[in-house]
Amino acid sequence: MSVVLPGLGEAYLGHKRGYLMMAADIAAWFGVKHYHDKGNDLKDEYLAYADEHWSETRLDNSFDIINFDPAWGNFYFGVTDMEALPLWVSKEDDFREYYENLGKWDQFVFGWDDFISPVDLGYANVGGEVGAAYLKDPRVSLRREAYRALRRDSNDQFTNRDNLMYFNLLLRLFSLFQVAYLQGMLGGGDSGPELETGGVDVGIFAEPMGLTASRVGVTVSY
Repeated sequence: MSVVLPGLGEAYLGHKRGYLMMAADIAAWFGVKHYHDKGNDLKDEYLAYADEHWSETRLDNSFDIINFDPAWGNFYFGVTDMEALPLWVSKEDDFREYYENLGKWDQFVFGWDDFISPVDLGYANVGGEVGAAYLKDPRVSLRREAYRALRRDSNDQFTNRDNLMYFNLLLRLFSLFQVAYLQGMLGGGDSGPELETGGVDVGIFAEPMGLTASRVGVTVSY
């Protein structure tokens, strides 16, 4: 009962705390779905944003040394096309890695449609928010930063989802051992009926092993 729904075993034994545990588990599962859906919505949003504002053609042209343009070509000497870039992977070969690279690595910044070479502009001609960004790093695209923010937001939702799933798992383990304790199988609680599975006696034990370790186990008598 505790594995299926934490608190159900406690409620079966007449302990009202079981109802609180059941409510917590159910609420957590609603949270899991909420954060999972929100994370996927944001994922769809950042994928669409990348498709709209980042281009393989634009990236490839930035490394075209045949049509050498000092405003672009001085970043990676000797690179003839994007497939020669370190860490390049196509969308077909690795969909997840492809979209991660767009925001993660500097050599892909040239594919964003708002990237302007600081060689072309010169620092003196760049002002406002764009200028402040360029003074920190000349390989900055504000749309790249917006894309990275969307990815972080999406990943945060998935992290919230995972944390609630860990909570549900731990709640089941806690409920399992609490019921065993209440049944007197771990040395506490009221002495109750022995645990049986298919007519076979099953016992649960937990014991310390020195000062820094312990062990938990199950015994089966037949």
